[in-house]
Amino acid sequence: MNTSARGDSFEEQIYDFFQEKISADDFYFRKECCKLFRKKRYFSRDRQDEIEFDVVVEVYSEGDDRPSILFIVECKNYSHSVPVNDAEEFFQKIQQISGANVKAVIASPATFQSGTVAFSQSKGIGLMQYLGVEQAKWHLARHARSWVRPREYDKRQMLSILQQGSVAINDYDEIRGLVEDNASSTINRMMHCMTRDFVGSSKRRKQIVNTSRRALKRLPFKSNADVERTSESILRDVEYKTGAVSLEKICTNLSETRGLLVERHVARPTHLHEGILGRIFFNPARITTFRGTDENDGRERFTLAHEIGHLLLGHGDFLAHDSVDRFDGLYSYSSNSGSRLIDRMEWQANHFSSCLLMPKAAFKSSFFFVLQRLNLQNRAYPEFCVRGI
Repeated sequence: MNTSARGDSFEEQIYDFFQEKISADDFYFRKECCKLFRKKRYFSRDRQDEIEFDVVVEVYSEGDDRPSILFIVECKNYSHSVPVNDAEEFFQKIQQISGANVKAVIASPATFQSGTVAFSQSKGIGLMQYLGVEQAKWHLARHARSWVRPREYDKRQMLSILQQGSVAINDYDEIRGLVEDNASSTINRMMHCMTRDFVGSSKRRKQIVNTSRRALKRLPFKSNADVERTSESILRDVEYKTGAVSLEKICTNLSETRGLLVERHVARPTHLHEGILGRIFFNPARITTFRGTDENDGRERFTLAHEIGHLLLGHGDFLAHDSVDRFDGLYSYSSNSGSRLIDRMEWQANHFSSCLLMPKAAFKSSFFFVLQRLNLQNRAYPEFCVRGI
């Protein structure tokens, strides 16, 4: 992909990001007050010509025919750190626009040079690192994002992230942002920091700031037995009796009943980190498992069953997509009863996968059959002791 195409692709990502936020009424400003543009041009008196900007949000106060705020985003899709001369050039362009309160942001998937950070802070330019949902392990559905408390960064942490890339993308960070001394992991927090002086009066705030709060659907508690019953239901649907569970039959059934598309052992796209074993998208429903450097059929089956669990347990109401990576087994999700949305969903999906791949009734039947064949006697001790059986 050439430089121009790379730039256009990233601009489109940023435009789509803002469009989704505004259209869902999940933006800092009320959607009826916002107009979103790409490749928007404004007249420069210095040039006696128009200047083009990548992505622009115009914010209008009630009854005005001219925008009260211009939120202008300069997109830099680099494989290297954004240099300071880019910030200086952007600032010079911004200075040539008159008649509106202009707020400027440089967005990039890359890091920023220390000089870029220092110059931007001195001029009130926001810096926004946007890696996109493809790199996130969990991408929360719109309404669920406001339930999960945004990760809080201090200025020191954010400087390290933006200059060195020293912290991997958080599970559900929207962005990594810095405006003067204010760090943020959401675009709305960033907008608040950039415009709070202008918004100022309560009257203007009521006119343009989105203060609505929607009722949220909470993820219901599911007991071990509830999750197990869900796995037993799909096993009955495919007429499972004994032996290894056929995930092929289950996938075929879900394709016919849920429209699920499943692709297995696919080559991992280069933009995904090598630890990702599989992922699910919910709208439309699609599960993919990836070939790994260490092929392991058992791990691939657990990954697929885990993602099927997310689908059948209704987690699509809260997630846009989920990924499984090779390090998941090293992290203990707190519990099914935990307060964290992510912990509860991951616990439920893991338990579902275990129940699906090793059905309790079939396991107990096979176990007692082996005891009989080996003529092992019960000597007042239980034949086996595994919690939950």
